[in-house]
Amino acid sequence: MRFLAVVFCAFLVCAPPLSGQAGGEDPYSITFVRNNLKNAAAFPGGKISFAVKDFQRLGDGVSIAMLKVLEDEDLKNPKTVQACLSLIRDSFGYPPIISISVNRRPKVTMFLLNYLKRNVSDPQTQRDVQETIEYVGHQTASPEQKWN
Repeated sequence: MRFLAVVFCAFLVCAPPLSGQAGGEDPYSITFVRNNLKNAAAFPGGKISFAVKDFQRLGDGVSIAMLKVLEDEDLKNPKTVQACLSLIRDSFGYPPIISISVNRRPKVTMFLLNYLKRNVSDPQTQRDVQETIEYVGHQTASPEQKWN
C-alpha cells in the first residue's frame, strides 16, 4: 500500500502540467482553452474539477484565448457558443482568485458576449448569452454595487 502511495506521489510531482497556468510558451492558455472547448462541446454539462479551478484563475483571459482559437463561423454555432458560455461562467465563478488582476475586469468577455448576442440566431442561445452577461456583471461588480 505504501508503495502505491509513493508511486502516486511521484507521478503527481513528475507529471507534465495539465492545467492552463503552465505559462512559458502559452501565456494566453490557448491550448488549455482549445482542449476544454472541444470537451465542453462534446460533453455539455460535463466538468473536470481541476479544469474548473484553472478556469477560475483565468477570468477575462479565457475570452482572449477563445478569440484566438475560434473562427467567425464557430461564434455563430449554437453548440460552440454554449461551450463558450460554460467556460466563461467557470472563469468568473470566483473572481478573487483570478491570477492576473487586469483579468478580473471582464472587458474582452463583455465584448465577446455582446458579439455573440448579436450574431447567434438561436433564441435560446441568445437568452443564455444574456444570462451569462448578467452573471459575469454580478460576479465582477464591486461590493458597493452588489448591495445597491
